[in-house]
Formats: sequence, structure tokens, C-alpha cells
Amino acid sequence: MPTPDSQPQNLATRLASETIHAGDKKLYVDLKENPRGKHFRITEDNGGRRTAIVIPLTVAAEVVAAMNRLYQHHTERPDPT
Repeated sequence: MPTPDSQPQNLATRLASETIHAGDKKLYVDLKENPRGKHFRITEDNGGRRTAIVIPLTVAAEVVAAMNRLYQHHTERPDPT
């Protein structure tokens, strides 16, 4: 019998979802909820090969802020190559 810490990810309920098309790849951004709380699951589908990351909702704002900082830093500076 699974414990809360070993609960399979597929027992989560999907609350909302968006798809991003990026060339040959698709990114699926899902907001899900399970007994441990709400989280984002971001899945990259690259021609049948899938990779995913789970981000708890409690730290999602920090992750988005870090990504924005990195994006701003990269886009504000010319590429040295």
C-alpha cells in the first residue's frame, strides 16, 4: 500500500492545463493537486520522449522570478558569439 510520500503522480487531479508549441517540441504546463498540495507539472514532449519537472505551488513564484531574471539578463546583453 503506498504511503503519502510514495504516492504515484498520476493520482493527482488536473486543475488547469496549457500547451506551448516550440518547434518540434510541445510543452505541457499543468496545475495539479494531490493530498500533499497543489503543484505545477511541466512536461516536454520531444517526438515521443517525455521529460517532466514538478514544482510545488509554494515555490512557483520564486521559480518564475528566477526565470524572469535569467531571461532579462540574457536578452539585455548582446550574445558574445
